[in-house]
This record gives sequence, C-alpha cells and structure tokens, in this order.
Amino acid sequence: MEEITERKLMEQVEALLERLDKEAFEWTLPEISCFCLQEGMKLSDSPVGFLTYSYKDKQSFISKINIGNMEADCNIDKNMLYSMMLNEETLFAEVISERKPLVINDLSSLALKTLPDGHISLQRVMVIPILHAGKVLGMIVLANKETDYSRIDMDVACVFARSGWSTIRRQQAEKARRESEARFSSVFNSVQAGIVLIDAQNRKIVDANPSAMQMYGATLDETLGKYCHETICLACSNTCPILDLGAT
Repeated sequence: MEEITERKLMEQVEALLERLDKEAFEWTLPEISCFCLQEGMKLSDSPVGFLTYSYKDKQSFISKINIGNMEADCNIDKNMLYSMMLNEETLFAEVISERKPLVINDLSSLALKTLPDGHISLQRVMVIPILHAGKVLGMIVLANKETDYSRIDMDVACVFARSGWSTIRRQQAEKARRESEARFSSVFNSVQAGIVLIDAQNRKIVDANPSAMQMYGATLDETLGKYCHETICLACSNTCPILDLGAT
C-alpha cells in the first residue's frame, strides 16, 4: 500500500511539474512561488506554510493558512520573518548551516520563544532550503500535518523547492535574453553603418539592417537566404576573401 500510495503521489507531482514547465513563463515570480507553496501544502496535507527567497536584491514572500475550507494570508510582518530566519536561536539556523531539510514531528519539547506574538501554534514542521550555488537563498516551510511528516513528504517538498527555483531562474534568464535581443535590435536597425550577417557555414545571408539594404538597393526579403558571393561580394564560390583566402 505504501508503494502504491507513493507511486500515485509521484504521478501527481510529475503532472504538476509538467504544468509548471509549460505555463510558468507566463506567470509572475509571486505566482510561481504561490503555486509551489500551495501544491506542496496540498500534497503533504499541511494547513500552514510559507515560502520565501531573496536573490539579487529581489525578495519574494508567500504565506498561507488553510483551516477547513478557509484560506488566508499570514499577516505577520515579512521583515520580522526574515530576521527570524537569520536568528541562530530559531529552527531555521540548522537548515541554513547544514543546507539540508529539517523535519521535527514533535515541537512540544522545544521552546519556540522566537515566534512572534499571535503566531499560530505549531505542532509539526518541515523546513526545506532553496539552494543556489551552494547557498541558502530561501526556504519552504510546511507545518501542522495531522500525522508525522514522512520521507516522501520531504522528497516531494524538495522537488518543489528545486523545480520552483529552477523555473524562476529560467524565467529570469529568458527575460534577460529578450531584453538583450531588444537592445541589439534597436542598435542594429538604427545605426548608420551597413551591417550584413552571414552564416559562416553555408555562406548565406541571414539578416541585414536598413542601412545595408539602402546601400545595396534591395529589400530584406529579396536578400535573405542568398549566397553572399552572389549578392554582396560578386566572387566565385569558395573564393571568399575572408573565409577562404585569409583576408582580414
């Protein structure tokens, strides 16, 4: 029964990760964080959870409490929570120093004096670090499951911690790439010098800016895909001054 339950659970996880991979590029960073936290809470039957990370001066904080059919956001000041994470007297200290998950299924023996006034009572807790380049950038915290947190609970939470952060990093890289392409396109199309891009492998023209087309007296559609030695430099095949004859 345990094997069947675990297999069904991992099938759910795979389906959720597939959705994350396909749809997340259209989501905001808080939406990605919220998705990972909420699904982690559902799969581990945790009514309490929060996810936080801080990277390159950007911070994300999502906290949820599910009691019965009611879902609410935690109203604790997030700056207080950040300071709690860095406090060596809290549960988070071991996670940060060891860079590995922590599961405590009986908190009654611990004096959690660092919890803010009014914080919901905690019975069980699972803390999963979000790692990047060997450093803890944040964590997913799931709490108050009715039964003990198990190894599979920890494995699932770790998967969402890794996949969520990996998705955020890919999204950031894609955004940076698009911005770089936009800057290049702006310069490429506005510069007064004629620029023609040629594929060095097949010698075909793959792009040219408006200044080049004005000099050449043709449109871009007429030029794309043609061999450079038949268009720009009227030479015989395999006699390119630069690629074949060594000119600079």
